[in-house]
Amino acid sequence: MVNTPVKEWLTSQGISYRDLATRMNQSPSSISQKLNRKTKWQEDDLAWLADNLGLSADFVIGKADYPYRNQAEALA
Repeated sequence: MVNTPVKEWLTSQGISYRDLATRMNQSPSSISQKLNRKTKWQEDDLAWLADNLGLSADFVIGKADYPYRNQAEALA
């Protein structure tokens, strides 16, 4: 299994895969596959993660180091 930044973020927030799956109305298997990069996140998933957890799409897909949209700019 790949240890992705999103997985690390979920752990730091105390959110389990099963909890995230329930909150997103998806199966734990589907969330696990997305978190392990075996399946791509869908546009609706990215919108939900942004709206409900504040995560940027770039962070979720592995294109940014910071989870929140303007965090990199705030730290500069």
